[in-house]
Amino acid sequence: VRFTSALPTKHLLPIDPTLDGAYNYMLNTPNPEVRTITHLHGGHTRPEHDGFPEHWYVPGSSRDHIYDNNQPASTLWYHDHAMGSTRLNVYAGLAGFYLLRDKTETALNLPRGTFEVPLAIQDRCFNADGSLFYPTSREYFDGYTGPYSTDPVNPTDVPPVWNPEFFGNAMVVNGKVWPYLNVFKSQYRFRLLNGCCARTLVLTLSNGG
Repeated sequence: VRFTSALPTKHLLPIDPTLDGAYNYMLNTPNPEVRTITHLHGGHTRPEHDGFPEHWYVPGSSRDHIYDNNQPASTLWYHDHAMGSTRLNVYAGLAGFYLLRDKTETALNLPRGTFEVPLAIQDRCFNADGSLFYPTSREYFDGYTGPYSTDPVNPTDVPPVWNPEFFGNAMVVNGKVWPYLNVFKSQYRFRLLNGCCARTLVLTLSNGG
């Protein structure tokens, strides 16, 4: 699989310059804001194609990954894995399903096509203009306002932007806020993925099932 980055060079979300990966200490200069590398989560992948966090590339360039697809049928997902910005890139939308099939699964005659629905469930926050909100300081998490240093060469123990956890107040499924699906009176196969940053999901049916 060849992944080509057509992303802008300016990130949508606040970058913490003190995190490992955001700064090049050998060159004493910040790394590019937008850095990506793809990881196939749950895949039996060779190390050189597994999306090593520091093997990132920048907009306008590409990276080839070989996936042998030699494991049983599985619901996998791929997501960005770049050092220091995985949380931001996945939050911004760099993730998706990777479905493996085999003869055993085919023999089960499970619902396919329209009746097979992958559902990636995530939490988000939005600004008044509809753009994505993400904390711009540690204050959002625990009220801490400093002192801290934004100098990546001499950082403090508490990062100025990075938050240990983040919980959005809006649930999205496949990138849409509180969506719905018109269905036929038939059997469906739903593939569920918790793609949240930190939130645990407890799913129930509206009839209590």
